[in-house]
Order: sequence, then structure tokens, then C-alpha cells
Amino acid sequence: MLNINKGHNVALMEKCRELHDYSTFVALVREKQKSGLPLVLAVNDAMEECIKNDVLADFLRKNRAEVLKVSIYEYDEERNYQLLQKQYRNAGLAEGREAGLAEGHKAGLEEGQLLEQVRLIVKKMQKNDSVLRIAETLELDEAFVQLICQIAKQMAPDYDVEKVMELYQKKNMGSDEQ
Repeated sequence: MLNINKGHNVALMEKCRELHDYSTFVALVREKQKSGLPLVLAVNDAMEECIKNDVLADFLRKNRAEVLKVSIYEYDEERNYQLLQKQYRNAGLAEGREAGLAEGHKAGLEEGQLLEQVRLIVKKMQKNDSVLRIAETLELDEAFVQLICQIAKQMAPDYDVEKVMELYQKKNMGSDEQ
């Protein structure tokens, strides 16, 4: 993508007179609008000035009505800028939403796996399996199994797996913050 606004890509503008002249015309329209002229008058004045200075003169003479129509009705810089901003914003929101859903899905899976591990540990604990045996059978870290067993024993004999999970997460967050 090349910037063809006046003052940019000078080498290209020197090689292509039409591109240079078009850039000049657009710059004139913008200048006239900045000075307070409505778009219709800015385009008309810019066309007059360009014809007078032999900038796109033949083209503007032959296609004056079409240039005016395109400049006024089909191209509104501010409107197009706002539409582009909205499209970028919507794309960003969609991208953020997708990333959030993916992250939430991943976190949900991890929490579900952890809850299942806690459930299995409590079930084996109720069968009086040792911490070492539970860790080996379930292929889990022995320290993790030990902690879950300690939390669960506080609730004996009414083991509530979700409560064990909640207490584990509270305890685990506390150690993360330290």
C-alpha cells in the first residue's frame, strides 16, 4: 500500500503525472474544506483551480459532473473513516470474544479435570487407600493427593467433593499469592 497524499512518495509522483495531479486535486479539496467550505463548493473550487493550473485539466473538463458526483455522493472521507473505525472495533470485539471463550473453555476443562481428580481421591480415601497408593494408582503428585486428603478428612464422614475442591482452591490461591 502506498501513500499518495501530497508530499508522500515523491519519486512515484514524479514518474506518474496523473497520480501527482490526482493527489494535488484531493489536497486542494481538503484544504478548501478545512477553510470552511462545504464539500460541494470545495470540490467545485478545487476543479476550477486545477483546470486553471493545468492539473487534470482535460479529465476535469470532460468528466466534471462525474467527478462532482463521486466526490460528494460516493466518497465522504469522514463517513468512510467512521465506518472503518466501526469495522475495526467490531473485528477487535469479535477477536476478543473468541479469545475469551477459548480461555474460558480451557479454564472450564481444567477445573473439570481437577474436580474429577478430587472426586477420585476422595473415593479412594473412603476405601482407606493410602496417600501413596492413591497417588500411584491415579498417577498424581503425592503432595497434591496428601493435601486433598487432609482437606477431605476435616469433613469425615460426610465428604462433599465440591466443598473439598472449594477449600483446595482457596488454600491453593493463598499459596500462589505468597
